[in-house]
Amino acid sequence: MIALILCLRAARSVLGWSQTELASRAGISKPALNRLERFESEPRLETVLKIEEALSAAGVVLERQSDGKSSIILQPEVIEEMSERIKAGESVTSRGKVGGVKEERTRFFSREQMDKLNKKQ
Repeated sequence: MIALILCLRAARSVLGWSQTELASRAGISKPALNRLERFESEPRLETVLKIEEALSAAGVVLERQSDGKSSIILQPEVIEEMSERIKAGESVTSRGKVGGVKEERTRFFSREQMDKLNKKQ
């Protein structure tokens, strides 16, 4: 479950969404999302599905594998939008702005690279 929640948080961050925005788009309460992201409660399946649906509609797909691993897949339009935000100096993650006081490095992998990484583990 930890991997899934971390992927949910990463997906929200990639989209530049606040908890309020994701909760609104998913049709859940912000406190419920906050508790989920802080690992304070076990999410209901219905809640996770609503979050996944909202993220998928925005171009971020969560993938759970039978071995317990989870990953996010970014559609090209999400990467393009993020690139535009980076160029404009806007916030690209929940951690800070590119070129700002705090920078964060993000690395994207192709499907083939992800497959290779998963085989090594």
